[in-house]
Amino acid sequence: MPIQVVGRRRELELVRAALASGAHILIEGPPGTGKSTLLRQVAESRHTEFVLVEGSAELTPARLIGSFDPALVLEQGYRTENFSDGPLVRAMRAVTTLPLAVGFGVSNADQARTIGELADGVAVGSAFVRTIEENAGCAELETKLETLARELSGGLLSKNR
Repeated sequence: MPIQVVGRRRELELVRAALASGAHILIEGPPGTGKSTLLRQVAESRHTEFVLVEGSAELTPARLIGSFDPALVLEQGYRTENFSDGPLVRAMRAVTTLPLAVGFGVSNADQARTIGELADGVAVGSAFVRTIEENAGCAELETKLETLARELSGGLLSKNR
């Protein structure tokens, strides 16, 4: 049975117009006011998958991006086929063939290599910020940043050998 939004015709028109123009949308409101139902109807009318990710305290990068199956990792190690994409990665892969870069807490060569096997690139930021914060005013800051960059890129380079 098709989903019908009752009493939200104007909002439905606005969401459809925004999507048709390529604009981004943000729907805010208290629980139970029809936000998810409205988006489900739009997705259904466009024959598109609807993925709901609630921004609660339980939302972690692993729940959003995906994670490795712990039992398979213990048995076979970190292998691409042991990774289950999360809703964000699934949604991104469904709409684009552009390279996908992933990052969240990447701070050493092993992590960079593991993420590099799953994605087309690795985004690193917090490790550099942390190094800068921990070494502010230190004469060796530049050297420490260069060492970190070499270590992380070494993990990616070893993947391609």
